[in-house]
Amino acid sequence: MKLDPIISKYAKEHSKEFGLFRRAIERYDRIAIFRHIKPDFDAMGCQNGLYTFIKDNFPNKEVHILGDNHVTYTPRIFPETERLPESWFDKPFLAIVCDVGDHERIADPRYKKASYICKVDHHPFKKEIARHPINDEKMAAASELMCDILLSWKGKTMSKEAARYFYIGIAGDSGRFQYSSTSAHTFAVAEELIKTGIDISFI
Repeated sequence: MKLDPIISKYAKEHSKEFGLFRRAIERYDRIAIFRHIKPDFDAMGCQNGLYTFIKDNFPNKEVHILGDNHVTYTPRIFPETERLPESWFDKPFLAIVCDVGDHERIADPRYKKASYICKVDHHPFKKEIARHPINDEKMAAASELMCDILLSWKGKTMSKEAARYFYIGIAGDSGRFQYSSTSAHTFAVAEELIKTGIDISFI
């Protein structure tokens, strides 16, 4: 399926960063996805969307979601966060940090034990936490940026379930597409997610 030119253009402009991120996922069979403390729609939507995307396209990989639960959103909207034993972090793994700029706001400090750290975010930051970060403060949501990486990944598919999580993240952080950070790019990504058949009225 042909992507909106806005998405294709952005992916081409950031092909190096996107390529490094994708190769990291391909390289590691053990992956832990982190988010910020006191999670919101975007933090949990981006994290769960990425988890679902990886499991859909790489079913043999071991993938986990880490962080504190939300008093309202879990388990009503998002699944409850996993509780991994300390021993799990003793073997090589990839840490992917979503929707958080600075290390002190990451909900689980065990990301530091990772063999390799990736970050996808749209916030200002004081000190970089990843070797090859993907960060764009113009994006309405981290979920929007993550969708750029995944939608333009040739040979991979965006399932309805993954799209639902990402759409929740974008709708939440854009104030249902009303905040000034909402752009034509935001709507282009949302359109691609809607094409999977998600029920936006229900969301």
